[in-house]
Amino acid sequence: MKVLVVFYSRTGVTKSVANLAASVLKELGGESVSVETEEIVDLKDRSGILGYLGAGRDAALKAEAQIRPPRARAEDFDLVVIGTPVWAFTAAPAVRTYCERHCRNARAVGFFCTMGGSGDRGAFESMESACGKKPVASLPLVVKPGRAESVEAYRPKVRRFAEQLLKACLPGFQG
Repeated sequence: MKVLVVFYSRTGVTKSVANLAASVLKELGGESVSVETEEIVDLKDRSGILGYLGAGRDAALKAEAQIRPPRARAEDFDLVVIGTPVWAFTAAPAVRTYCERHCRNARAVGFFCTMGGSGDRGAFESMESACGKKPVASLPLVVKPGRAESVEAYRPKVRRFAEQLLKACLPGFQG
């Protein structure tokens, strides 16, 4: 089974979770699963306070993002796992744009999001609408700003998410 873990990350939190998810999927799937990761690159500068404010505005307005063309084709994978930070109670514009352009022909999708407190429902609804399909599993992660814990603290939740994904997409997987 081929899995693509694709994500957008402004601050690095979602990227860390994506890398953890890829690692856990490989660990659980063993030789039956190959995993690739790819970062969605927003061509708009989102750094600093102005980038943060503009990101929230663009998310709230459901603005389309200009993204770098991906190297991997979603339809070449059995499962595409998509990660986003939550901005203004929805998915980041770069993720929504990626989903609209590249995931309509994906065989199966799974979603995860990182957030400061809430907004996962809106993010997942936005991603589902953009992909044109329901996820086989989804994972919301609350990451409190300024908290000094490592992404490893989320390993148990990420493991349960990976097990759900593999049970849905890998015949014979028991967990």
